[in-house]
Amino acid sequence: MDWSRALHILKCTCRFIFVLVNNLYCIPTYIIWTLVLLRPLYHLKPVIYWKIEGILFKWLLYMVAAWSWSAKYYIQEVGEDISSCVNHRSLVLMNHQSTADVPLLMAVFQNKGEVLQNVTWVMDRLFRYTNFGVVSMIHGDFFITQGKSGREAQLENLRSHLINVYLQRDRRWIILFPEGGFLRKRLESSQKYGREHGYPFLSHVTLPRIGALKVILNVLQKENIGNGIIVDHLNNEQVKKPEPLKWVIDVTVGYPDGGQPLSLPTICIGSRPPCVTYIHYRKFPVDDIPSNNEEDLRNWLFERWEEKEVMLKEFYKTGKFPVSHLGESSDCGHKSSQPVQKLNCVLWICLNVFFIVSTYFHCCLLIKLWQVLVW
Repeated sequence: MDWSRALHILKCTCRFIFVLVNNLYCIPTYIIWTLVLLRPLYHLKPVIYWKIEGILFKWLLYMVAAWSWSAKYYIQEVGEDISSCVNHRSLVLMNHQSTADVPLLMAVFQNKGEVLQNVTWVMDRLFRYTNFGVVSMIHGDFFITQGKSGREAQLENLRSHLINVYLQRDRRWIILFPEGGFLRKRLESSQKYGREHGYPFLSHVTLPRIGALKVILNVLQKENIGNGIIVDHLNNEQVKKPEPLKWVIDVTVGYPDGGQPLSLPTICIGSRPPCVTYIHYRKFPVDDIPSNNEEDLRNWLFERWEEKEVMLKEFYKTGKFPVSHLGESSDCGHKSSQPVQKLNCVLWICLNVFFIVSTYFHCCLLIKLWQVLVW
């Protein structure tokens, strides 16, 4: 009998059970706190309500971040320092390779101040039907439907969401995957489209789409914020002019083993050997982006994705990200990068205690309510 294989299967099974149980006592707790117990606060003091909701949301994402860390799937941040963007309204553009992209971003942004509690994700509508879908709907993420039919309606819905949800709740960062799908699913069609229209031939990324990017830049640009898009402050006691978009952060994820991406199931069960995934940053002042001309904006975005293609080709070949698209390379940023992400075990234990005690409290309330209704 292969005892090492049996031990590996047992370990994966235990991890799966833990993640399942973790979902069962964390997600319902978040939902009950936000939709039931704290709901009166939403009507009395919305500002306070959304601050508390954001904290609960970040704590919930910490649970997800712990899944990858406990499996020793670490993250190394390289590239430009984006600490100056943390407290400003910023748009994150990232290449999309697999279902692991989102939980890894949840992990890497834990050390970015209040980013996670004030973030808005723009994601495929299918995510609405996952176990985390209800949480995202409560938090105010936007679900977009892919495809040509109804595209204009979807972009109009995004515009409305930015004004009525994103700005109303004073969110700061927006995370967008311009490729509109996973690399393995879109690569063939993207290359075919590129050949037909004279666009770059890409192998490690797919051609990005500018629709959602154009809407976000248009709604949140300085000129529009200052000329009519004035949002009532959430406490209804004053009118506040929101901060316009200040930064666009270009994020490139590079997976180990020649670009073999992790996946959410892999993270949950820990079936793959420990590894390090690299997150590369570049930042651009929004004023430097040609947002008023669609063709110029498309060219700007395509240039970023061509640079990603060059960087990933170099990374998969040598294990080093180029310092710039000119071909210079470094030791994958080790000397100047931030350290590999690590979990605060004390905080993780405290948050688990909070969610477990909350679950017990909610169960007791439900039992009491049932008894009152029955008797």
